[in-house]
Amino acid sequence: MAAWLDELLGAYHFEMEYCYDAPAPWRWRVRDRTLDRFHMVTARSGRGTYVIGERTEPFHQGRIIFVSPGVRHSGYADPRRLPHLQTCRFWLCRNDTGQRVDRAPVPFSGACEVRDIDTYMRLWERMHRHYTSGSNRIRASLCSALLTQIVGELALDTSRTTPARSRPIEDVRRFLWRHPAKRLSVAEMARMAGLSRKTFTARFKEILGTSPTDYQIRVRIERARYLLAETPQSVKQIAYRLGYADPYVFSKQFKRFTGCSPRPFRAG
Repeated sequence: MAAWLDELLGAYHFEMEYCYDAPAPWRWRVRDRTLDRFHMVTARSGRGTYVIGERTEPFHQGRIIFVSPGVRHSGYADPRRLPHLQTCRFWLCRNDTGQRVDRAPVPFSGACEVRDIDTYMRLWERMHRHYTSGSNRIRASLCSALLTQIVGELALDTSRTTPARSRPIEDVRRFLWRHPAKRLSVAEMARMAGLSRKTFTARFKEILGTSPTDYQIRVRIERARYLLAETPQSVKQIAYRLGYADPYVFSKQFKRFTGCSPRPFRAG
């Protein structure tokens, strides 16, 4: 991620097309789309999820997703924590010629964590204020400069080494999101992290705010929400696909985490 952001800053500058900062509509959803612009999305509050290929990427305050042109993706809101969206679309313009480019040097999507949320929020609010205050050359230049600064700050954040204490937990977290159907016991996750079960459980909850078991279930439920919204697969098929031997257990866990059963959720 850091290398991609660094490449953008080295060879291109940004031209803002669109900047949005408002609560997501109820049942907000993006259905299997590709864009011809770069865009990034996060949330001032609440939670949402992007699905990019087989990869599920949550976003919330402090976690930003980038998607380049031509990358197919879907997205949806957490109905119990509806996100206040912050998203913008922009062109890349070559520094040497000033010409817009209609595709990424390499198609790309990814997420990064914001280490200094206060700085990011101040930059975003200034950028959004200039964007919504009227269109003129000066304001467009200010938006471009602020977006460049935001991307630069993110490049610095992602280039910093993850603290050694957090690295084993982050490795497990990434594995769970990439393999939502995989069933791991807490002992297996602890071995993956190279920690004792007791130390792993305590550190996992300290860093991610929940137990390893609940987090693993939430990852599966997030994937299930996408499959219910975007595919014709039956509830039973989705349950089996996500590793549930009993669809009833899947439905019970789904209701616990979303507030409704799978069929009402699909019906909207």
